[in-house]
Amino acid sequence: MVCIVLWVCSLLASILQLRRSSRYGPGKGQKNQNPATVQVTRLLSRRGQTARKGSRMKIKPIINCCLMAAKRKLYNPARKNAIMVLLRKLALKYPKWGYRKMQVLLNQAGHAIGKHKTRELMTKLGLIIKQKVKSGRSNSPISVRPNLTKHLKASRKDEVWFADITCIKTKCGRDVYVALVMDGYSRRIIGRAESYRQDVHLVLKAFRMAMRRRMPRPGVIHHSDQGSQYTSAAYIRELKRNGFQVSFSKKGFPYDNGIMERLMNTLKHEEVYLWEYATIKDVRNGIRRFIAVYNNNRPHAALGYITPCQYEVLFTASFSGSVIP
Repeated sequence: MVCIVLWVCSLLASILQLRRSSRYGPGKGQKNQNPATVQVTRLLSRRGQTARKGSRMKIKPIINCCLMAAKRKLYNPARKNAIMVLLRKLALKYPKWGYRKMQVLLNQAGHAIGKHKTRELMTKLGLIIKQKVKSGRSNSPISVRPNLTKHLKASRKDEVWFADITCIKTKCGRDVYVALVMDGYSRRIIGRAESYRQDVHLVLKAFRMAMRRRMPRPGVIHHSDQGSQYTSAAYIRELKRNGFQVSFSKKGFPYDNGIMERLMNTLKHEEVYLWEYATIKDVRNGIRRFIAVYNNNRPHAALGYITPCQYEVLFTASFSGSVIP
């Protein structure tokens, strides 16, 4: 019995000693095994100095100096020049892309570089694009049909579709109207239509193209603004016939359809403002070119900087890999 009591006491004493050493550092008879202190001591010994025992020496600035010296040794001007040359080439191909998407392309090309360094190099090259942001809200009453996408986060393909119309000017003086349909899950453009007239036939053509390419099950949410084309009886009848749920934004609230507003802004800055269109045929070719790049080549921030087609391949079991011409 006495032996057991002595063993328990010795065990408690050893535990208290371990806790004291972990809280207040090593004792008198123990060696300091801090690798940072060892490196500083070696550095001072090379300079002919010694670190006094028990002195409160600030070792962090010295370690930072060592790290900066290592970075200077690893710095390679040829690598920087190669990145800048590649940035110029990418800027010619994608003149309106920002530094985050450029960083993704540089990483894919084998250059380990961060977004801040990419922005610094693009600023030196004069490649940073500043876009104007439009903001504003109105106190208009709520629409008759509710907004079914307000608190919805799409979790599968063909759960919610977004639609909108934009206008493109041509050299002949006639405006061309473009209607687009996007899948809210993968941000992939699945339907398009172009026309000189902004009527219900334009949006019906884009919607029917999306139906032919996706053939979704009933229950898909169709969200748009309250434009006369989308609120027309013919369009609502087409949606109901295909089993869609109708969802509208508030009047004067572009944020309720922010995904399409952002898409149209990207279309204008990365395609329309870079070209001059003479006829509707030129507009149609430009829209095709933009959709091919947007769906297959352009990294999307909301998707983790991968393309919409790659996102559908990675996160959708049933994927039909057709590309909109």
